[in-house]
Amino acid sequence: MYPTGEFIQEMLLIYGLALLGFVSRRTLILNEHANEVLTQLILYIRLPALILYSLDISFSLTRVIGFWNAIFSNHFSLCTKIWSRLHFCFNGSFSHNIIMYDYHTSSLFDT
Repeated sequence: MYPTGEFIQEMLLIYGLALLGFVSRRTLILNEHANEVLTQLILYIRLPALILYSLDISFSLTRVIGFWNAIFSNHFSLCTKIWSRLHFCFNGSFSHNIIMYDYHTSSLFDT
């Protein structure tokens, strides 16, 4: 964690920025449309810059393979979810030969 001095410095910076925003809004330096402008500034400029800054890592084949596996598994999971929803919509059930568990009688049965 932070040593006490650095922690207090960070907290003072955060509270200072909040106080600056409060005072600038109360003194009408920022008008009623400033919220939308600042939100767009953060979303379209600051966040992409932070993402690109966080990508400052060394290249390795294992990272590329891990990223590809994550994308492929998410794509496969999404496709199976869509297929099961479509199958349920057109057939009225997920499958005809599923073994289900009956919670009321605590027994297994075939559908």
